[in-house]
Amino acid sequence: MVEGYRETLAEERRDLFDRFRVDRLILQVKEAQPSVLEPSAGASPLGHHGRRVVVGQRLTQAASDVFLGWCEAPGTGRQYYVRQLWDVKGQGDLLAMGRSELTYLGRSDRFDRAIADYSAACARTNEADHRALLDAIGSGRIEAVAPR
Repeated sequence: MVEGYRETLAEERRDLFDRFRVDRLILQVKEAQPSVLEPSAGASPLGHHGRRVVVGQRLTQAASDVFLGWCEAPGTGRQYYVRQLWDVKGQGDLLAMGRSELTYLGRSDRFDRAIADYSAACARTNEADHRALLDAIGSGRIEAVAPR
């Protein structure tokens, strides 16, 4: 997986990546799920959910994470995107933290439920916005042009 991820980095970033030892660069790996927009907009032409996330972030952020990339798990085919874990607040040395320090969200599912509720609300808003767009196209209020 690491080699597959490495290959998704730009050449100059692969060179930088190769200079790190595994215990000095902390990467965050997140499983990439299908977009919530797929039912309305169709599947991404990129063919990989992790790549879709990375390309989207690179398009919308002037300076994204230099180690932003994607990979796939051998055997399972699960798709991931990868980024550098960065503690911008400087509230701890990530290299010195053990498992107990990284479980700062507690043991309950309260945070998990809050994120799930927020995500569902965002998905509902996106779906409503897409319906409004289709209605505007259908009524002729706006003109839609297919991408080239």
